Amino acid sequence: MENLKQRLLNGEEITFSNESTFSQLEISHGKTLGGSMEFKIWMNCKFIHLSKTFRSFETKLNSLIDNHDLEEEN
Repeated sequence: MENLKQRLLNGEEITFSNESTFSQLEISHGKTLGGSMEFKIWMNCKFIHLSKTFRSFETKLNSLIDNHDLEEEN
């Protein structure tokens, strides 16, 4: 996951999906409306999680990936 953290900090937006359930998860790192830089999780166009720390973000992300059988899109 360390590589994932660096990819997000470099501005990359990453998508995970499960075509059989039509689930899609998008993650990114960027400025919020309040002006702070945070990790963000969106699932099926709904906001799920926002965190300043990668540890909290990673816990939620792993839970969602496992529960919804998601794989990173290429």
